[in-house]
Amino acid sequence: MKGYESCFHSSSSRKWFGLTPEQREALVLALNRGYFATPSEVTLDELADQLGITRQAVSSRVRLGTEKVLRSVLVSSASNF
Repeated sequence: MKGYESCFHSSSSRKWFGLTPEQREALVLALNRGYFATPSEVTLDELADQLGITRQAVSSRVRLGTEKVLRSVLVSSASNF
């Protein structure tokens, strides 16, 4: 999990992969609480409660944030193949 944190703290011009602070907060919380584990160790409702936002809002932040990270990593690295 340390690899993820080092990516988020990069000093490059693409700091945090273009994430909003809210998306980053939701993604880091989801990662740390085990949302991406199989099976998930936490629900969207639990994440929403911890963040003080609706389930729909945390779902959107996690989904859109994940897309930004994946596009940044996978699409930008596609030119290396």
